[in-house]
Amino acid sequence: MKMKKEIFFTIICLMLNSAAFSQSEWFFQNHITNSPGLNSVYFIDNNTGWAVGDASMVLKTTNGGRNWVSQPSVLGNLYSVYFTNSNTGWIVGGGKIYKTTNKGINWIGSQPILTENNSFFSVFFINNDTGWVGGFARLIKTTNGGTTWTEHNYGGTTLNCSIYFIEENTGWVVDGSSEIFKTINGGTNWISQPSGINTHLSSIFFINNNTGWAVGFEGAIIKTTNGGSNWIDQSDGNSTSLISVYFVNNNTGWTVGGSLGTILKTTNSGVNWISQDVGYSGGLRSVFFINDYLGWAVGRNTTILSTSPNDVGITSIIEPTPGSANYADCISGKTIIPKTLIKNYGVNNQY
Repeated sequence: MKMKKEIFFTIICLMLNSAAFSQSEWFFQNHITNSPGLNSVYFIDNNTGWAVGDASMVLKTTNGGRNWVSQPSVLGNLYSVYFTNSNTGWIVGGGKIYKTTNKGINWIGSQPILTENNSFFSVFFINNDTGWVGGFARLIKTTNGGTTWTEHNYGGTTLNCSIYFIEENTGWVVDGSSEIFKTINGGTNWISQPSGINTHLSSIFFINNNTGWAVGFEGAIIKTTNGGSNWIDQSDGNSTSLISVYFVNNNTGWTVGGSLGTILKTTNSGVNWISQDVGYSGGLRSVFFINDYLGWAVGRNTTILSTSPNDVGITSIIEPTPGSANYADCISGKTIIPKTLIKNYGVNNQY
């Protein structure tokens, strides 16, 4: 009888664990109704990441999202976060740029350039020294880790909301219009690259000098294979506004947005996009992946989603009888059965 129970439990563990990964489901790590929204998420490895948002919210995890800890507050709404290593990172929001050199324990703010529209919405660094920050029709650059900043006229006239550089000289900007701007000399000169669509673009991502994607309002998804000289429409017919896009290789990528928790995934370089079940009816604002399987998305109501059940903040674990052959594996984290697979629950449920 004991052997049969152990065999049965082994089968259940394997089936549920396999199902969780094969279906690429998303699992809640955090959700608090009527709380500030999160606008950006960034991880440096499988365990360590940050999420920032409205009302001075800065959250950090060192265990893949099982727990998120609030870090010392900085003032204002925060829109973008970027780290170059486990110690050094930047946050932008309002008219401030904040930098940490000690894992986020302390954040030092700077006011690099004051103008009438002094708000920053995007940050991107190539290394510890060279990086870019964007705002209302503004693009500023540092080559000394943020000690000083210089203004660069890239030609945009609206909201600079996404920056991506593939190396120090070659990068792109989308600024909320339908235009894409590119530099091949570190920002000294910029050229406009017509996207071929008439809607606002909100995020851009490249995997090499030639291949990249941009997404935007009304479900816009476009792709280039020649560095942006030409763009191909890959929209899937979804009219939801898309806010963030991320690819891990030439084939596999995700885009998120909308007011109903939209997540779209492609495994064939954007030819087809599949809607993923989120179980969440609020807007998502940022997506980030470490590899083909492990990623996070954040959005309204301090929502944090992860693709890995082993990284869910609060899970229900079905434990076998202590001493059985599978007991150690299941409680050690090798097999964690997420609550979504054993009980239906809503996003407002208090775990």
